[in-house]
Amino acid sequence: MLRSSNDFFNKSNSNLVCVCFILISVLVNFNVGSEEESPWKINPMLWTTVSTSKPSIGKSILNLFRLGVRNIVTYTQRKMQTRTIVQRFLNHPFYNESKRVAIFLNRPDEVKTRKLIRLILKSGRKVFLPWYEANSSTMKLLQMINIYDIKRYTKENKDGILQFTNPENRTEAMESGGLDLVVLPGMAFSLDGKRLGRGNNDLYPNYLNELKKMSPHYRTMGLAFKCQVVYDFPLYNNCIVVDHIVHSYKVYNPAAQIIDLIDPFGNHTHYNEYLKFKPRNSSIPRIKNATMKRLYKKYKKAKNKKATNKTKKNKKSKKKKSKNNTTNTKPKSG
Repeated sequence: MLRSSNDFFNKSNSNLVCVCFILISVLVNFNVGSEEESPWKINPMLWTTVSTSKPSIGKSILNLFRLGVRNIVTYTQRKMQTRTIVQRFLNHPFYNESKRVAIFLNRPDEVKTRKLIRLILKSGRKVFLPWYEANSSTMKLLQMINIYDIKRYTKENKDGILQFTNPENRTEAMESGGLDLVVLPGMAFSLDGKRLGRGNNDLYPNYLNELKKMSPHYRTMGLAFKCQVVYDFPLYNNCIVVDHIVHSYKVYNPAAQIIDLIDPFGNHTHYNEYLKFKPRNSSIPRIKNATMKRLYKKYKKAKNKKATNKTKKNKKSKKKKSKNNTTNTKPKSG
């Protein structure tokens, strides 16, 4: 009887532990073993090869990431993710060690940076924002004077990027002592730090090559939503490899049990071992993220609907033609 009672209590305790663990995962939104907490895998067939033997950025990939950010990530999700990204950025050692920071004013499909800029300025650090002329290959990083510069002196250019209206009155970063930290925008980031830019309009690679001559010990960081973090993609021309990525993931790969609490500053050296065992080169797109799966299904449904509508129209037109032919071939009465 004692054994049976002990077994009963042990079973009840184990059940309680299981229930508590499930409740904690629901309350904390930990998503243990869920597909949403794993990065998205890009199909290698989407990359277009060029004569330089290095792949170039396909428009289909850039459009897919834009769709992902606009359609998948809701307004509330963006708020939550940006909050965690800002907290992680402010606690990062790269930021704490830097005094001169270059950052960007975000587009609608990027992580919001206005609050972050205000906090950096309040801390007493110098902030620099990108500026370039239309149809030019050179870019400048100009210094901000106050927090009010964002509202008063910024205007959208042809590419939809907010810039200073009076660049003549501002000091350039390389002319006044270089930079300690450069925060880069990007459409996507791989686990080992590779950055996917915006194609031909990306002016950061040339600027960073010149910056190396003046301040060789500068560091780079990327800000990314969950759907912008992918397993891997091939290197392309002028591809920037970022030192660290600030993201909002709790777990990158639940199977490997790699948790951000072990590595809270986004150091991706742990993930390189897992990438070796990754399956390669398949014609089927490996979409891990559940939300990206939904988007892919919607895209497939829309394609199938178009195809069915076309077939229906063709059938109707064929029926009409056959009816007209039968009426014409009938013998006239009288």
